[in-house]
Amino acid sequence: MITMDYRFKPILTWPRPFTKSRRSSPFKAKYNATLDLLDRELHALSARNIVIQTYMAESDIRIDGLPRANTREPKR
Repeated sequence: MITMDYRFKPILTWPRPFTKSRRSSPFKAKYNATLDLLDRELHALSARNIVIQTYMAESDIRIDGLPRANTREPKR
């Protein structure tokens, strides 16, 4: 069985200008369900050492590379 290592990292440089008028996402999925689906897809690709870049501060990421339990969507 392949062992996968997930690590979250902040996006250092946002690739495009921020959207002026943001709206809520039309997608509704629980965090654990999303990770389960991601895990299945990455297993199919035989992926290892996965880095998930997301819009959160470095201080919102634990030493083991996972988000802190109290992490919320950051404010701009």
